[in-house]
Amino acid sequence: MQRLVGEYLSRKISRRQVLRRMGALGFSLAAAKSIVRSLEPFVEAQELQGQELPPGASRVVEGTGGELLVEQLQSSGTKFIFNCNSSGTYPIFDALLDRSDMHVIQVPQEGQLISVAQGYALATGDVPFTANDSVGFPNTLNNMYNAWKDRTPLVIGSERRSTRVLGGMDSFEEWDDFLGPSESFTLWRWSVGEADRIPEIARRAIKFATTPPGGPVALAFPQDLLAQKSKAVIIDASKFRVRPEVRPSAKLVEEATRMLIEARSPLLFLGPEVSRSRATEEVRTLAEMLAIPVSQGDDLFSDFPTSHALFVGEYGRGMRFPTEVDLFINLGAKMPGSLPEGARVIHVTIDPGLIGRIVPTDLGIVAGVRETVLDLIQAVQSRLTEVRREQLKSSRMEATRAFTEKLRQARALAVKARWDAQPLSWERISAELNQVLEQDAIIVPELGSAAASALNQFEFGKDRKARIGRTTGSALGWGIGAALGVKLGMPDRQVVSLQGDGGILYGQLETLWSLARYEVPILVVLFNNRSYNETRNRILGAGGKQGQLKKDMTSYLGNPNVDFARIAHAFEIGGEKVERPEEIRPALERAVRSTQEGKAYLIDAIVGRTGWAADSAWYPKYSVALSRTRRV
Repeated sequence: MQRLVGEYLSRKISRRQVLRRMGALGFSLAAAKSIVRSLEPFVEAQELQGQELPPGASRVVEGTGGELLVEQLQSSGTKFIFNCNSSGTYPIFDALLDRSDMHVIQVPQEGQLISVAQGYALATGDVPFTANDSVGFPNTLNNMYNAWKDRTPLVIGSERRSTRVLGGMDSFEEWDDFLGPSESFTLWRWSVGEADRIPEIARRAIKFATTPPGGPVALAFPQDLLAQKSKAVIIDASKFRVRPEVRPSAKLVEEATRMLIEARSPLLFLGPEVSRSRATEEVRTLAEMLAIPVSQGDDLFSDFPTSHALFVGEYGRGMRFPTEVDLFINLGAKMPGSLPEGARVIHVTIDPGLIGRIVPTDLGIVAGVRETVLDLIQAVQSRLTEVRREQLKSSRMEATRAFTEKLRQARALAVKARWDAQPLSWERISAELNQVLEQDAIIVPELGSAAASALNQFEFGKDRKARIGRTTGSALGWGIGAALGVKLGMPDRQVVSLQGDGGILYGQLETLWSLARYEVPILVVLFNNRSYNETRNRILGAGGKQGQLKKDMTSYLGNPNVDFARIAHAFEIGGEKVERPEEIRPALERAVRSTQEGKAYLIDAIVGRTGWAADSAWYPKYSVALSRTRRV
């Protein structure tokens, strides 16, 4: 799909050719025309160079390459430039010096720079622009991978050496295949070659990043071109950022409706495209019409009200309900590796590359989730009388409601059973936190699957708390930066980062500096079990020698026992360690007061390890001090 868009934007193929090839990918003719219509304003915009422009839509600007870039970003709706140390990008910041409509957010590590930008994008739907040094570019890859897995639009800009020292010279902080390391995680990569093309390249990058399914784009800006004076056309975002409405074909909707009506035991499986297309309420309507149980797939967001009687929890191989599923309906998610045996499969996604990639699909629909669900609702209403719909609902609703009620009671009992546990229980911390937070707080978790019970204490849904994360990429070192970005995008919502000690040690401590510098009042709750808990369980559960001897070689993080609250104090951020159950609520209340006063706060909660060899603090010891033969 990205190659197809690129060929069309560069005029290598015609409109007719792109429609024909999109049809081969599975798009209906209506959907293909909708996407092409969204690209046409951009194609037209490229042709406006040197022509008379519509009043207010475009303007000619003269200035340095940095000034041209800033002008185009501002016209594209950019409010923040996310930056990591780079002297070569100084013309960009010269251009920002006297502007009050754009702000610079400095992040002192490139990987965290990307997580902050992604958090902002997930919260707002905007396309962030980041800037970093040339030799720091490889540091962006960890969280660039996460953004790519999450299909999050980003424009990642890096400086590079001046054009006169490019081309096999092996010059200072330079290599030829500059953007090559990002090839696997980007939709497009380009090193700018002319100063007057900088705005055009920026527009094209935004278009590549936002064309469904979306993702990161990497650009390189030579230092001399950013400083060079030039003239270029700046074009308003309305001329090239058009969100396509991708409707499914009537034939496929009719077939999906027939399968839904005939199914005895269907299951809805939801993914991020539900939230991104703002289709949660439409999905709820469809589920309630036929009393279809709902499960969560890729959990970048919570795509369905978690307290709803039809919500049976996260999908997994060991799901106890529903049994004997005969129709699996995937709405906007990657397909899981295993499906209910014998079930027919419907897959609805904007990304044709996902359909049939993992498991065979009986019916694939390449379209927007919201548009498809709306058409399904209408089709079901037209095909079934109200009496028949009620008959189908009654046959499933009672059993589903009984299961979800038992699930709720079991979770409550689990919390009660471990309420006074010491080390602290994950469940109690989250349950207490849920009580002190505002009803519409945003939770940004970076916790392993073993901590799912902690997230179960929150109620997510409309007019309730919202969830952003964990990233589906699962590469550690994401959560605090992402929460910072979420708060930038939604400053009037309470934002909480749920973080593990292993995750924060993946280069996230530097982000505390940014929290303090920009007065970002988020609450960081650190579940500190002095272990890579999930990793240990995988390793020891694999049946190898480590598991047999219950000796974990790589996952214990005690000795030293890091005092993260003291580290927070070093960044002038409030924080405290919590070790006893009765300390939890007062500490959380102090933390909330701090954020209300505009200051970040960190709770270092000492929680218990769970699973294999949870009580063991063994690790392979080695001392360089004792290995010396000379005391130097």
